[in-house]
This record gives sequence, structure tokens and C-alpha cells, in this order.
Amino acid sequence: LLLAVGFSLSWLFSDIDTPSVAWLWSGAYSPLVYLGFLQNIMIGVDSVWRANFFAHTWSLAVEEQFYLVIPLLVVLTGRRALVAFTLAALVLGPVARMWIAADYSTIAAYCWPVSRMDAFAWGMAVALFAHARPDLLRRTPAGPLAAAAIALFVLFQAFAGWRVGEAPVAYALKFTFVDATAAMLVLAAAAAPAGAAIERAHVHRALAWMGERCFSLYLFHNACMGLAFLAASAIWPEGGVLPFLVAIAASWIAALAIGDLSYRRVELPFMAGGSGPLFARRQPATALG
Repeated sequence: LLLAVGFSLSWLFSDIDTPSVAWLWSGAYSPLVYLGFLQNIMIGVDSVWRANFFAHTWSLAVEEQFYLVIPLLVVLTGRRALVAFTLAALVLGPVARMWIAADYSTIAAYCWPVSRMDAFAWGMAVALFAHARPDLLRRTPAGPLAAAAIALFVLFQAFAGWRVGEAPVAYALKFTFVDATAAMLVLAAAAAPAGAAIERAHVHRALAWMGERCFSLYLFHNACMGLAFLAASAIWPEGGVLPFLVAIAASWIAALAIGDLSYRRVELPFMAGGSGPLFARRQPATALG
């Protein structure tokens, strides 16, 4: 749906030469690249971000590459091998980022799958731990989880801000407080026992609502922002502060509306289809409700 809308609009605006149009569609790859989830590889090879209507889907490509490889590893190996692989990935991921950034480009170090192996390894570590000690995980209060999240976000930002021959501490910590606060809110809500007062809070309900729709929100947010920029001629800094802020606010309202519609009309029917005979034995033990 995103590709169909995006390429249709790029054809309609093909004769218009403005910064907003260029930001949205300039240098777009073939639809086959996006359909094949190869855009992150191509972006890294070219070392430049192209066509922001679709550029953010690089992370979806990394996820699909992960889902093609890791399930085979899980099926073909035992727990010890998975633990060894997870520990190795946690160490080698940051090393790969530094090496690729130094010898190739920071963009390749940002979006190539080998550069992201530690991010997925953290998820594997949590899954392995939850499988081995579900009782301990259930008894863990939200505070330690939030503290761990803060520490991991600080570590992530330190590597995200790393540059060859530089030590940009200020850049590395620039968004740490915002990230850590968001992580703390999410983990506190997730770890709270059923019936806790936090479940009745507006913040918790808003987080849950957006969490259910997070895939559609992510998928369409760049498109909404770019089209809002296009309507307001407000790409920062060309349009000025006020039009830029108005465009950002309008884009998030649109993203919430479109994300909700996509979730209810596209995602939910597909998930409901997962209850059929083909997927009957692949259902998770628990589901988000």
C-alpha cells in the first residue's frame, strides 16, 4: 500500500521541482528493490539516503533479513549454540559498526544488517532468558527494567554518536534523556501487574493504543511528514520555524489517523487470518490484547 501510494504520487509530482518533492522522491530505487527488502543494502552501498517517502523502510528490510536467517539458526542448533551466537553478536555488532564506518561510510554502518546484529542479539538474549527463567522475569519489578533500559540507551547513543577520530560526547548523549524516559514509561507499563493503577492512567492507555498500531504508524509517518512539508513548503530551514512546526503537528495527526485505519482495515484482518489451519500450530502462547 505504501509503495503503491508513494510511486503513484511521485508520478503525479514528477514535473514539479521543489525541495519538498525532491526530499520525498528523489533517487527512489525500483519498486522491486523495496519489495525484495534490499533497500538497506543499496542505501549503504550508495552511502546516501534516497527518497524519504520510502527511506525509513530500511529498518523493515533489516528485520526481514533477520527473520530469514535466525529461525533457521533456532531450528538447526541447540540452546548452547544460540547463547554463544547471541554473545558473539553482542560483541561483534559494535565492532562491525566501527569498522564499516571507518573503512566505508557511516550510513552503511547504520543500516547494513551486520552492523545491527547486536540490536537483534539483545532481543535474543531477552527471549533466551525469558525461556530459561520465566519465574524470575515475572517477579522482576519495573524499576530495574527501566534502569537497564536507560543504561542500554546510553550505550546505544554512545555508539550511535561515534565518529572516526572524534569523541562527540555531547552528540552521543543528545537524545539519551528522551529515549530513556520513553523506555522507562513503556517498561513500567509492560511490567506492571494486571490490575495495577498505571493501567488506568491516560499515559498507559495512549502507549498501549500506539503500541498496537506501531507498525502502521512507523510505516506511514515519513510519508505524512513529507506530504505535510509539501503542502506547507516548510522543509526546515527553508520554510521558517512556524510553518515547519505546523507541518510537523499536522503530519503526526495524519499519521495517527492513517495508522489507526491501516491497523484496523489491513493489519487486523491479516492477523485474524493467522488463526486458520495454515498457521494453527504457529500461534504464540500469549498475545497482546
